[in-house]
Parts: sequence; C-alpha cells; structure tokens
Amino acid sequence: MLCIRQHIFLLLTIWLVIITSCGDENEDLYRNYAPKIKLLEAESNVVEPESKLTIRLETYDIEDDPMFFQWSSTGGTIQGDANGAIWIAPMEERRFQVNVNVSDGSRSTNGSLIIQVWKTRLGDYYPLSVGNMWTYRDVNNGKNKIVFEIIDKIQIQLEKNQTVPSYVLSKYDPNLPEPSCQGSIVRFDTKKILLSHPSSQTKRAELTVRSSDDNCRTWQINKIIEPGGSAYSDLAVTKTKQILCLYEKREDNANTNEKHIVLASFKIDW
Repeated sequence: MLCIRQHIFLLLTIWLVIITSCGDENEDLYRNYAPKIKLLEAESNVVEPESKLTIRLETYDIEDDPMFFQWSSTGGTIQGDANGAIWIAPMEERRFQVNVNVSDGSRSTNGSLIIQVWKTRLGDYYPLSVGNMWTYRDVNNGKNKIVFEIIDKIQIQLEKNQTVPSYVLSKYDPNLPEPSCQGSIVRFDTKKILLSHPSSQTKRAELTVRSSDDNCRTWQINKIIEPGGSAYSDLAVTKTKQILCLYEKREDNANTNEKHIVLASFKIDW
C-alpha cells in the first residue's frame, strides 16, 4: 500500500513539473515587449523664437507589432509621425520639453528632448555659463570691441521661498574708461539709465555721470561733475526726478590723504 502511494506521489510530481514547464514556455511564447527608440534627435538644441525645428525618430518592435506615435511639448506646436516631428517654437525664451510616446497597443516607451528657445543677438550669448565670454563690435564705431564675460551665477529670491537663477555679467567697453573703481548705476525713468564712475584711466579722478537711452549699449550724455580726485559714488533719483550723487572726493596733493564725502544734486538737463 505504501509503495502504491509513493508511485502515485511521484507521478503527480512529474505531471506538475511538466505542466509548469509548458506554462513557462507558453508565457514566453506570448510575452509582449515594449517598442524601442533607436534614435531621437533634433537638428539643434537651441532655436529662434517661432522657428521650425526638425526632429528625427527611429524605432523598432521586436515582435513587429504595429506602432502608434503620440507627440507633445510643453510649449509651441508640434506635428509628428513614425519618422519624426516638426516643432514650431513659441515666442517665449526659455527651455521647453518635446515628448514622444511609442506604443504597440499593449506596452509603450517614452522619449524626450530639451530645447532652448533663444533669440540670436550680436555675439555668442549662449550657452549661459560662468566663464563664457563673447565680443561684438560697437555699431556706432566698428573699431571698438565690447567684451562681455559671465563671472558668477546667483539665485534671485521670489515670493513663497522660490528662487530663479540669474547671471552676473562683466562688461568691458573702451568707451567707458575707469581706473578700476566702484561706480553706481540707476534707472532714471522707463527710457534713461544713469551711470557714475571715475573716468580717468590713470588715477581715481574725473568723476563722470553718463546717460543711456538704449539700455546701456551706448552713452549719449557724458558730464564730469568732479574734475579732481574722486572715487566711490552712489546715485539716486528722487520722486521729483532730482538726481543725487554721493561720492568720495580726494585731494590731488599726494602728500595728504584727506577725503571728503560730497553730495551733488542736479537735473537731467543740467
């Protein structure tokens, strides 16, 4: 009786192993794999606002299942198919993400690209990174080269503890000579910007106030308010549009170290 039971148990075990093995084979036979993205690339990762960008796409499916493609983006407009897409950039200058979903009806694969919308300006303004430097020629005087350099990256505090990155620029302009000394800049109104600094190239002297109507690209008015020794300065504009310049006045006599703090007050048309 014991022998019969052992034989029956052995037969049941073999039968279960066979059934389990067949089940695994059937599962492998009917298993579905998600489509694969072989290539997803844009002709450029920096584009002009409202320009067209061509995106290439290559995909395959192991089981040769029919594939379906869905394109989307975080800005602008996009139309695409199995071979790629055409993305029309928006006006806004910032980073956008272009997405594609490839599905065989059962499983899917996602891919994405980051595209920077950036308007071309004189010189190479992009990429924005510390140490990047570019030059362009003064449109009013082609012999003058104006040099910009990104010297630091800072975080600007917004509401609700949010921050946004910003970049600190260092600009060399031959039209703005100065002996390496702190100056001041302030907006007079929606159009004019004022700048003060010593304009001598050899010493801290000739404190000059300048006015620009083109967002600091050129300075149309340049007036010296202190022809003698002068150093640090600070500008302010009152509600009545009176301009105030607080500056350090230095004596020209090299044998003394006498300094005075002077407040100059004047109108924009002085």
